[in-house]
Amino acid sequence: MKKNQFAELTITAKEQEVSTDAVAQDRAVVDAYVQAVSGARRLSLNFRFLSARYDLDSKALRDLERMVDFLQENGGANGEVILAGFADSDGDYRMNCDLSRDRARTVQAELRSRGINARQALGVCEEMPVASNDSEWGKGKNRRVEVWIK
Repeated sequence: MKKNQFAELTITAKEQEVSTDAVAQDRAVVDAYVQAVSGARRLSLNFRFLSARYDLDSKALRDLERMVDFLQENGGANGEVILAGFADSDGDYRMNCDLSRDRARTVQAELRSRGINARQALGVCEEMPVASNDSEWGKGKNRRVEVWIK
């Protein structure tokens, strides 16, 4: 947050270590994610989703436009864009895997319609939560699509 209490809207890309220390229900899913983002930089922008949904709301569509502008201005439109979708832990694990992949593919399709080719859209299921799934706030943080660029 800035001093004036407005949320920072500037998108940045930074190198980020991915920790695989957490217990995984499916280690192959985590390994595929780590391999996909290895050597990539993560954008500061995440797309968030309502429970059991994979459609983009009006805020996400505005964020998508900001992200397209960022990629075009910073050469990322010519690089490799990787989308990683996630789910919270509510419901069946396999259904959450499908949902997380559908979220990433939704962002991929929207990018494609704007001239950006995201070469990879993977579902990471409910693995690697960024917040506790014991609260609605935490679940909301975990229902996301991360954007990485190489």
